[in-house]
Amino acid sequence: MTADGYDAPANKPSRKVYVKRKELALYGRLGRPLLVNIARSLEHVVQLNAMRQARAIAEGSALTVPSFVGTVPAPMSLFQLVRRVARYSNATTEQFCVGLLYLDRIVSKKFSDGRRVYMTENTSHMMVLTASMLACKFLQDVALDLQSFAWIGGVDLHQLRAAEHAMLRLLAFDMLVDATAVEDYLNAFTHRGLDYKPGT
Repeated sequence: MTADGYDAPANKPSRKVYVKRKELALYGRLGRPLLVNIARSLEHVVQLNAMRQARAIAEGSALTVPSFVGTVPAPMSLFQLVRRVARYSNATTEQFCVGLLYLDRIVSKKFSDGRRVYMTENTSHMMVLTASMLACKFLQDVALDLQSFAWIGGVDLHQLRAAEHAMLRLLAFDMLVDATAVEDYLNAFTHRGLDYKPGT
């Protein structure tokens, strides 16, 4: 059992990401290269879904997104968001990957009426912030409170609280993740960057 609360993969050494002291102050424990890879991957997903949205509108329909994730443009870029989460929440690389796994579960879920959750330009900010917050609160011994995460993301406290409750319901309150999946995500971001394509 690791300090983060999940079992380490059998016969596989834990991957460490070393960050220089100056980078630590600016980018948290993840470091700039890893944050850039994560942000680029998320932006890639948003761009793909934007093209899907355009095709859907041309065909007389539209992608369905839940109301809890917001309908207005984000107050900052995805890179700025993940940097602020990493810098101020003291999240480890493993904890950040757990948040991305939560997102994967949500966008892979299909409702009985055929609807799905999509990450778009207007929804990605709240989805990433909420998933990151849930991972930190689940895995950290002493995590920041809701008000602190609202400040980090530049969002309204009540909106974030509603998003937290809605995301927990979408996850069926199942916060456990497979340690091997976390290691695979970390390897993908460390070496290839764009292997994470949720909802594509």
